[in-house]
Amino acid sequence: MAAAASSLARRAVSCRRLLLSRAFAAAARPAKRVLVPVAAGTEPVEAAATADVLNRAGARVTVATVASAPAGDEGLLVEAAYGVKLVADARVADLEGEDFDLIALPGGMPGSTNLRECKVLERMVKMHAEKGELYGAICAAPAVTLAHWGMLKGLKATCYPSFMEKFTAEVIPVNSRVVVDRNVVTSQGPGTAIEFALALVEQLYDKEKMEEVAGPLYVRPQHGAEYTIEELNSVEWKCSGTPQVLVPVANGSEEIEALNLIDVLRRAGANVTVASVEDTLQIVTRRHKFNLIADMMLDEAAKMEFDLIVMPGGLSGAQKFASTNKLVDLLKKQAGSGKPYGAICASPAHVLEPHGLLKGKKVTAFPPMAHLLTDQSLCENRVVIDGNLITSRAPGTATEFALAIVEKLFGREKACVLPSCGNDAEMIDGNDSTNGSTDLLAAASQNSQALCTLSISRPLALWDEMNSGPFSGAVGLYDGFYGGFGGGHGHEHGFGQHLGASTSSSVLLDGGTGELAAAAAADVPKRKGGAREEKAATALRSHSEAERRRRERINAHLATLRSMVPCTGKMDKAALLAEVINHVKKLKSEAARVGRHCPVPSGADEVTVEVVQQPQESPQHSRAGAAFLVKATLSCGDGCADLFADVRRALQPLAPRVVGSEVTTLGGRVRITVAMLREGAVTAASVRRALDSVLDRVASAAAAFEFSPRDSLLASKRRRVSTFDSSSSSS
Repeated sequence: MAAAASSLARRAVSCRRLLLSRAFAAAARPAKRVLVPVAAGTEPVEAAATADVLNRAGARVTVATVASAPAGDEGLLVEAAYGVKLVADARVADLEGEDFDLIALPGGMPGSTNLRECKVLERMVKMHAEKGELYGAICAAPAVTLAHWGMLKGLKATCYPSFMEKFTAEVIPVNSRVVVDRNVVTSQGPGTAIEFALALVEQLYDKEKMEEVAGPLYVRPQHGAEYTIEELNSVEWKCSGTPQVLVPVANGSEEIEALNLIDVLRRAGANVTVASVEDTLQIVTRRHKFNLIADMMLDEAAKMEFDLIVMPGGLSGAQKFASTNKLVDLLKKQAGSGKPYGAICASPAHVLEPHGLLKGKKVTAFPPMAHLLTDQSLCENRVVIDGNLITSRAPGTATEFALAIVEKLFGREKACVLPSCGNDAEMIDGNDSTNGSTDLLAAASQNSQALCTLSISRPLALWDEMNSGPFSGAVGLYDGFYGGFGGGHGHEHGFGQHLGASTSSSVLLDGGTGELAAAAAADVPKRKGGAREEKAATALRSHSEAERRRRERINAHLATLRSMVPCTGKMDKAALLAEVINHVKKLKSEAARVGRHCPVPSGADEVTVEVVQQPQESPQHSRAGAAFLVKATLSCGDGCADLFADVRRALQPLAPRVVGSEVTTLGGRVRITVAMLREGAVTAASVRRALDSVLDRVASAAAAFEFSPRDSLLASKRRRVSTFDSSSSSS
């Protein structure tokens, strides 16, 4: 009883140390502060993705408007591009003098111009840069805002392709999805917004944090892969005139998913109605970063006819949808009449499934919620269309989801054209005061020659980083609103065949590998001044050479894998990687099997004692009272230099006759095993008490470093004491 009480007391001390350690660690690491300025005409997808992803990383994000409007919530109202209305957290003018760890500028036109004209924001960004802090911009903002302020001098940067010529002579243009140079991160457009945000997370925190955030987003696992949807029971989605689309929103709706639907469908020319299922038009999104203003209440929208009803995800938002009878009735009426309906993320499992709207349908949903679906056979697909139903997985598939809807409503041509143009492409002069209501097909015809400069898919590196290693975590959401999509194969098809940046530049691809092969100097966006043009050409040639070296390294590694994996015959890359995965799994299984029979130190601080019978051939077996052995094992950290001597001193009063011992160390852990004859004072209980005292001294040594950098490691070790007796005569 006393031993058990002692053990519980030690565990309580260990738990208290761990809690204190975590509390002090949290207090020592205040949340990073991030400023996302917005203005009239800001691209909502870029602003939302930046704020959402950084919020997921634990940053304290402030969305601030540059407008100098009257006090109150009305003064914080921002009308972003494509009629999206949101309420900011604060005004930039009220934040001057405050310190931020990151300032990230979304793009959009005339949003980037309005950011540029804000003198307070200009002063803040320049002071921020002088301190060496991180800043970034996406889409039109790098060229229209940062370059205009002189914040990109001597740096490599990228932007929306049609704005590359707006870069000043001091900027080195790079045609990549995301570029990191020193403390500046730039990116190309809405299609790279999540990649941009993840790059900011990695720079602000580290790669481990970025990968932690990227996981639940379910971004594409491989950049450059074809973007596909799975379609069954294909039917034509018919509309009489302009497609009428209903997007319901609720408190807790996922902002990336909702805004992608609104933004992309309005770009395509659909009449999108955003309806609130709450008591007010203002909706607090899941990450509480974008308080959206709906167009109308659901009661009003229920009186209208819609060609499509499609719901964003977010668990609490989906649960509100499921409990809103009027919305459920609308969905049942839509499905019963054969009209299209859809959902993404949590909504398929929490709205459509419980109300019988998935009966006989193949669907996908947010992976952790897929178990709620009756039919889970296609849950691994990113977008699934079954007749008049479309479903998708997560924020990282939201744009693919929206573009699949565009293809069904408007046809393949519109889905192909849409990624290549938009309001940014139409306002190159930066002075247009319109809000992005452009004729996409007209823009496409104007850029028809450019549309043939990029073939099926463009597997550019996720970003070019000047001062650190390449990004290897979450890559490629899709090839941008200006990029390309994979070709089709039967029912599994992509969105386009021949897409390209809406500029005069040309990107040549290696037909065999799909890798970037070369870019001639003549393909550089035309500029005034030969020196500037030559600098751009040099940058593109340098990038092409880097891509060539990267391909060589990849091929060399693949050759090494082929030599290591026991396989016969020539394999393509996919088959080789599948074989490698199977081989690694087999090796891990073998390692686990071997580990069960080897004296590997456990991960917990523990003492185990067991009484075993000696082998018949043992010379001590015939001695009276010595037919059994006491086998004791102590596992703990190897921080104590005199641990073996401590064990010997602790056992010395028992006068044991040791018949064997072994010491194993691995990964900062040590395991000491001693086998001794069970005779005299040597019993399971006495040996356990002796080694328990050693473990107490180890714990005391750990406590001496309570607030040292090693504390979190030492305090996290679990304590476990157990005794096993395999005989019936143990004492």
